[in-house]
Amino acid sequence: MHRVTDPVAAFIVAGRDPSDEHLTAFASVVPEDVRFLWQRGNHRGIDAIATALRSPFMIALQVADWDEPATDGAITTVTATYPAAALSGGSVFEFLREGGRVVEIRQRVLPPQPLTASPILLSDELKETIDGAYPRGNPILSAYVDRNGWSRLSYRGSAQAFGDDALALWARDANGGMPTSVRERPHVTLLYREASPPVYSHFYGRARVVEDDATNQRIYEAMVKTEQDADPNRDGVGIVVDLDRVEGIERGMRVLMARDRQ
Repeated sequence: MHRVTDPVAAFIVAGRDPSDEHLTAFASVVPEDVRFLWQRGNHRGIDAIATALRSPFMIALQVADWDEPATDGAITTVTATYPAAALSGGSVFEFLREGGRVVEIRQRVLPPQPLTASPILLSDELKETIDGAYPRGNPILSAYVDRNGWSRLSYRGSAQAFGDDALALWARDANGGMPTSVRERPHVTLLYREASPPVYSHFYGRARVVEDDATNQRIYEAMVKTEQDADPNRDGVGIVVDLDRVEGIERGMRVLMARDRQ
């Protein structure tokens, strides 16, 4: 493989593919204590740069469009433009040279691009995330509005994907707060979140209480066993949430879906 000797070019290669091979090649053309000033702080050394390039905050570099580097005196500037769904619009990197060597790299983050909503279509990956939320210790949080106008929050271990554009859950008390409230105030919100790597999804929709036995059975049987054991006689009722909007972050990219209700 041809060895890249220019530090800027080597950085771009490592940004596109932060493999050990490319990071080692980059390390060979910069000082050990090269300064790296990026969106998460100021650091020194190739290890800090490797950690940054492999982090969720810079994953968009792997699919970015890089422009041609431009040099003005001791500073070379290059811009990486991210896809529209990225958390930011891109990054501008400045490489400061002293004595002919790059001693400092500075990152400036560009504002995010406008994101156009796509039709609601839950991917298989997102469905698996929803269905496995409770077993992973990240149960989905639901919110509805009670008769006094208060938002009621509760974790729902029974939450599950229900087709391509809906979620479902189980209310153990068929006459409890949520089944009673959504009959009059159907708008609800559900939230899924993981801290590391950062993943979250906001689900906005209209809830409806399930009236037929077949659908109730389907929802009940799709729940994890611990949730079934909490209602062994199946005294509760299913609730389906027809989604109108989904917002979130997945694999370092923004997600925006909306139902066309025209």
